Amino acid sequence: MRSLVLSALILASAFQTATGQTYNSGDYQYTLSNNQATITRYIGWNSGAVTIPSTLDSYPVVSIGSNAFESNQSLTSVTIPSSVTSIGSYAFSNCTSLTSVTIPNSVTSIGACAFLNCNNLTSIVIPNSVTSIGSSAFQDCTGLTSVTIPSSVTSIGSYAFSSCTSLASATIPNSVTSIENYAFYSCSSLAFVTIPNSLTYIGANAFYGCSGLGSVLLPPNLSPSQISQAGFPSTAVFYYGSLSPQVGPQPEPVPSSMASQADLARTKADLARTKADLASTKAELAKIKADLAKTKTDLGTWFAKFPSTLKRVLPKFIWSK
Repeated sequence: MRSLVLSALILASAFQTATGQTYNSGDYQYTLSNNQATITRYIGWNSGAVTIPSTLDSYPVVSIGSNAFESNQSLTSVTIPSSVTSIGSYAFSNCTSLTSVTIPNSVTSIGACAFLNCNNLTSIVIPNSVTSIGSSAFQDCTGLTSVTIPSSVTSIGSYAFSSCTSLASATIPNSVTSIENYAFYSCSSLAFVTIPNSLTYIGANAFYGCSGLGSVLLPPNLSPSQISQAGFPSTAVFYYGSLSPQVGPQPEPVPSSMASQADLARTKADLARTKADLASTKAELAKIKADLAKTKTDLGTWFAKFPSTLKRVLPKFIWSK
């Protein structure tokens, strides 16, 4: 009877593991698959600096699951162990106090929105094992000033670095074949960017809103229409293959039949801004005219107090009006 009960418990445990039951171990909740742990939630208090363990209950930790640390406002730094191979979607999103992340060389993928809105994160080193950066992975990291993209990366997802308004430079390695739509959208501090020869696809408005972008190093294999759809600012200087400006043809405007809604919206917004500027200028001119009229009246009142003989020696044009 005793051995029967023991056998039943073992079978139940195996069934729970197979069906992905959640387990608790210290500050973590996790699930098991093939005797490997995926952290599903951090449940610790006053987290501050966190070093994620490489094992939980003797099971190796191989993944930081979706939403595992999401919206943890007290997390300031995190060290991920070398047993981890993937960081799930929204894993650290909205961790607004997070300033430092150590990602090991074992990680191969960073999921969508993994670090979304971590606005105090100032720099990130992506290890040379990562092959893809997910959509919106670092979107709205407004404090991010530098990022190192390794030569293992082949694709940069849509909105991956969108609205990283402090990002000053980005060197994209010669392994990247695609930069998806809006990947660097509205990175207004971005001053220089290198587009590698390996690139075969650049998405719509990938660099739209990068108003500070002055120089762009381009591969010679991209067509003017491909470059135009990327949304580079009109003030940028293009270099082809080397730092000799305008070696190749400058990008041509996209034909009106191919114009995107974003381009039309941009034109409409520019016209609205121009109209507002003209109205503001008109108001300023009206104010200057009123000030001049008041000054003339004040001068007339002041000079009226002088003797008539003094008035005769003053410039006649003052009294001619």
